[in-house]
Amino acid sequence: MIKGHLKKTYSGILLILSGACLSGLFLFIRFVDSEATNSIYWGVGAGAVFVLLGIGAWIVEHSVNIMVIGNRVQARNQCLSKLDCDISEVETVVDGYMGIDILLKNGRNFSIMGVINAEIISEYIRSRITIDVGQSVSILIDEIKQFQSKRKSSLFAMVGALLMLFVNIFLLVAMTDARDLDQFTRSDWQKMLVMGILELITLSAAFWFAGRSGKYLHLIQRLKYRINRTLVETEPLPGGNAELVLTDDHYGGRIIVCGFPNDTGIYFTVQEVNGNYCLETIHTSRILEGYSDFPSELDDLLDITDCFHSIERNTSKNIGANNMTAYILSLEQVASLFEYVESKLEDTGCDHSRRYTQQWLSMNIPQDQYEAVLAEIEEMGGYCDCEVLMNCYEEYEEELYDEDE
Repeated sequence: MIKGHLKKTYSGILLILSGACLSGLFLFIRFVDSEATNSIYWGVGAGAVFVLLGIGAWIVEHSVNIMVIGNRVQARNQCLSKLDCDISEVETVVDGYMGIDILLKNGRNFSIMGVINAEIISEYIRSRITIDVGQSVSILIDEIKQFQSKRKSSLFAMVGALLMLFVNIFLLVAMTDARDLDQFTRSDWQKMLVMGILELITLSAAFWFAGRSGKYLHLIQRLKYRINRTLVETEPLPGGNAELVLTDDHYGGRIIVCGFPNDTGIYFTVQEVNGNYCLETIHTSRILEGYSDFPSELDDLLDITDCFHSIERNTSKNIGANNMTAYILSLEQVASLFEYVESKLEDTGCDHSRRYTQQWLSMNIPQDQYEAVLAEIEEMGGYCDCEVLMNCYEEYEEELYDEDE
């Protein structure tokens, strides 16, 4: 299970305290100064408004959550929307700065902000997504161009609407001869009412066009992911004795590992999807002595070799990460470690250290195994507590999920 760690802003508490202090100050002035006018109660009312806003902000902040349990994604975005779906229903996930956009195959979009480990959750979901890549790339490219054109038109219309807001103000000033409000005639007030209505209509139009632009952006992102994945999984491999094909969770390209008959030597070719939606070879490595020399930073990529039926896996030559690993910790110990770290992160969030992992290890394993287990965790990509949950002990993953269920 992976839980989203939300950024705590404490804005609600600050608003509540500010409002309480403001109301208290004005009430104190009214109490000690009997000559204070009744207008002082406006200050008390303003403080009460701050308190109410703070209560609302606190409720909103504590009603946002996201977690992935096995193959199910569960999330809530305040009181606005709720998501509970299987990963098979997800088409792609787009992550930004502490934000996640989940695009479902039924066309629905779900967005959530303030998630500190948004990138980790997004990578986890994307690595388990399956989609039909049978649609023609040329058709998908045509659809992208159509949506890009519509989005461009929406953006121009939105900018035009925002400019009209200022034009309306200048027109009102000109029509009333720049008179002050206390000098307005009945005709001036009528003109101001009409212009106010026009301003509301123009502002509503600007928001509507902005919404359409965002909708088209989601559709474009969805199609780009589908195009990238189709190209990466279906385009013929370049010449050579291909043994392994790897890609990242965005399907932005692929790495083809090639070998030599009756030899342990290998080399790899890197291809990426360029701006014209074509796979372009950007790098070919030198010949390596074997998979032991394979760059370790590539071990965490997705293995999509099974998408290419022409490749027969060579079991005598394989990346060490793909072999069954004998861990120092048992399945029961890993389950206990994950449960402990998850419970701690749920309260405090990840501070990019392994303090909770180290706490559990100090309390539960012999001292002479401590450094070896830490080195094992680091080798698997566990450089902080949330990465321990995300990257480590993948051989135990299925058993751990069975226990959760």
